[in-house]
Amino acid sequence: SWRAGLAKSLDFGLTPYVSAATFFNPLVGTASNGPLHPETGRQYEAGLTYEPSFMDALLTASVFRIEREGVVTGPFNAQTQIGEVTSEGIELEGRGRLLPNLTFAAAATFLDVEVSRDADAALIGKTPVATIERQVSARLSWETPWIEGLTLTGGVRWQGESWADAGNTLKVSDHVLFDA
Repeated sequence: SWRAGLAKSLDFGLTPYVSAATFFNPLVGTASNGPLHPETGRQYEAGLTYEPSFMDALLTASVFRIEREGVVTGPFNAQTQIGEVTSEGIELEGRGRLLPNLTFAAAATFLDVEVSRDADAALIGKTPVATIERQVSARLSWETPWIEGLTLTGGVRWQGESWADAGNTLKVSDHVLFDA
């Protein structure tokens, strides 16, 4: 495995960056067709971070591509490994301090995930099971003035549709979750 990255911090708070990496993930267990082989992959990413001078905040935007080989899928005792899964996407994130005791965080992820190589040609071009390709979240945290160290946090998350089967015929609907 290796990683390489390059970033340049500019005077007005903007930092563009690029990175590339490979990875190796040993897997323990048995698939329906034999022992699990290690998952390997490559990741390429480019993005911008912005730290404005007029407020305590950090904003980021990135685009990326991840190629994973040997991805484990399926229920326990019936697992299989997919030849290769390719993910391309955009991530946006912002976090910061609105008031001395009030912080925010918001994020959005937009993905395109598909099986790009597999022994089963019918899976190529399909989205892997339970992969959520669209997600948006927002959260506020308030440090209470009454009890030192007590922070109250509330948030909302929207998760887009996903597939319940490898053939992409059974859809799981999108949903909203509230956290406190």
